[in-house]
Amino acid sequence: MILRAVYVTVEPGRTDDYWSWADDILELWDEHGIQRHGGPYKSKGPDGEDTAVWLTLHHSEQHAHDEFRAMYTTEAGRALLEKRPPLVADTSVINYTPYDQ
Repeated sequence: MILRAVYVTVEPGRTDDYWSWADDILELWDEHGIQRHGGPYKSKGPDGEDTAVWLTLHHSEQHAHDEFRAMYTTEAGRALLEKRPPLVADTSVINYTPYDQ
């Protein structure tokens, strides 16, 4: 298993819009069986900016890629992805593997 962590810095002034959009993303994930590991979680960055962390579990990095690709190539998935860019200032993704693998 891998833990996929997506770290997001929310565009200044767009926090309410971002979390409204996040509700729609969570609904899409649930419809497609994406296995969340809690969250998403919100916090503040070092300069007071709003941040979010999204955690999901997958069998492998390829499995994560395939799951998200299948979901985001649907009409609903594409529509939600198109709404994301103005809401997000920065994103980074890290896939964590168990220490013994």
